[in-house]
Amino acid sequence: MSFAVVHMMKIGKGGLRGIQSHNQREKEPRSNPDIDKERSCLNYDLLNKIPINYHREVSERIARLAPSTQTVRKDAVVLCNFIVSSDTAFFAALSPEIQRSFFQDSVRFFSERYGARTIVNATIHMDEKTPHMHLGLVPIKEDRLTAKALFDRKELQSLQTDFARVVGLSYGLERGVEGSERKHLSETQFKAAMAEGEVTKAQQGLEAIQNEKRQVAKQIDAMKALRGAVVPVREKSAGFGQARRVVEVTMDKATYDACVSAQHRADHAEMRARDAEMRAIKMERSSGMDENIKLLNKVKTLQHENALMRTELTKERATISNVKKILDADRQLTELFRKTERRLLDNERMTAASHDGLER
Repeated sequence: MSFAVVHMMKIGKGGLRGIQSHNQREKEPRSNPDIDKERSCLNYDLLNKIPINYHREVSERIARLAPSTQTVRKDAVVLCNFIVSSDTAFFAALSPEIQRSFFQDSVRFFSERYGARTIVNATIHMDEKTPHMHLGLVPIKEDRLTAKALFDRKELQSLQTDFARVVGLSYGLERGVEGSERKHLSETQFKAAMAEGEVTKAQQGLEAIQNEKRQVAKQIDAMKALRGAVVPVREKSAGFGQARRVVEVTMDKATYDACVSAQHRADHAEMRARDAEMRAIKMERSSGMDENIKLLNKVKTLQHENALMRTELTKERATISNVKKILDADRQLTELFRKTERRLLDNERMTAASHDGLER
């Protein structure tokens, strides 16, 4: 299940130029690892058809909508930049039209909650790993510029809950963990946390694969038991006139398909782990933060586990390929295999039942 993501960053006067440059892709630093410049042409702003001057737009709204604010302090928050998003899998399942509809509904939610006139921009970035929207809002409450009063702890928690209910629910999104004690994150830290979430999903996928592998192993055990009871032999020429005896035993198609499916899922988990590792490396190079180093270590551990599992599955695939032909051609042998498999499964269930009885 994917979660609705709403993350707020407070921007002072001195940060307006930087967020403008980032949102409108005016001059991105070369060290930014997240941006694919070839896809920047896909970015768009739901409120502004052409680039805007953030300082001028923010100043105009403060003068018009916050008359009680006589002087704006140097350290005052003049813009709240919200990142609205979810995970990569969520957007991958949506068409471009539905993605746009999701962001439009998000803008409508913020407009109705805080006033459409306070919103400066609604910029959608399609040139990064995961589509997301930067929504800039001038924090005005009761004719005053006051981010502290508008976005206190209670309001931020309520915002997360209401956004998930009003917008996220209709797109199949859930709310994040309520009552979290997380501190305010910078944008770089926020992206690192998102990447860590991708790693967590890959780890969960690995556990699912391991569970499936255990089920396949039971069928492999049945095949091994059958190998000891029935040993069909065929003669094959091995070149230069020499002959060798080749023993061939195989498993049924359902077992074979299960092993192939497990291999595909292992490949997918490894691919996601490799992708998360590359993102962690890029972020570590650009920021050097301890959080990213920890993330990289987690990714390396996950890759190691995937490599071990991949080796085991490769051995099983070799076994399958070596024993596949006979059962397909010999109905009697196929039936004997199935009886052996059923007997092993029955014994396993009886053993489990006896164990449960002893525990009670």
